[in-house]
Amino acid sequence: MVERGAQLIAQDILGEARKKAEEILERARKEASSLVEAAEREEKRAGEEEVERARERARQVYEERVAKGRVEGRKEVLKRKEELIEEVFRRAEERLRKYVSSREYERDLLELTAEACRRLGSEEVVVEASSRDLERLKGREGELRKRLEGVRISFGRPLETLGGVRVRSGDGRAELDETLESRMRREREALRVRVAKLLFEGS
Repeated sequence: MVERGAQLIAQDILGEARKKAEEILERARKEASSLVEAAEREEKRAGEEEVERARERARQVYEERVAKGRVEGRKEVLKRKEELIEEVFRRAEERLRKYVSSREYERDLLELTAEACRRLGSEEVVVEASSRDLERLKGREGELRKRLEGVRISFGRPLETLGGVRVRSGDGRAELDETLESRMRREREALRVRVAKLLFEGS
């Protein structure tokens, strides 16, 4: 239902963009047509050769104006699509900000940290996160150690991040960045394709 609503909103906005694109194209056609008409009027006052040259110039201008109108129209539609996609990402970030303050996130943070430490594959791991998340993890340190038996865990400096963790080996040679911002950056292009498909499929 939400996806259908998003599609309808996108279709309305793109409808407006396409209408504007058609107006641009129609304006270009009218301007070019007036040049053709001027050339035809010239026929009455000039010789046949001059008239043909005028007509050829008018045809060239007509094609140029129409082509320019089409390009401007396509740009308008693409611009509105881009704005819609960026709006989806902006709203997603707002939802992430609410999510990191929830109890659900506190539970997920522990699992995310344990999984990142396991994937790093080091016997000694330094965990870095936002100051708030470091406090949360320290409060559940015993549970984290149970999940990572045999791995020595310590906590590093606070990060400027919305959420998630960054883990590194004790010797600093290996690092895994699972902060929310880094995950979004890595997945952004794939997400853009999915968002575009959701919003514009069939439009």
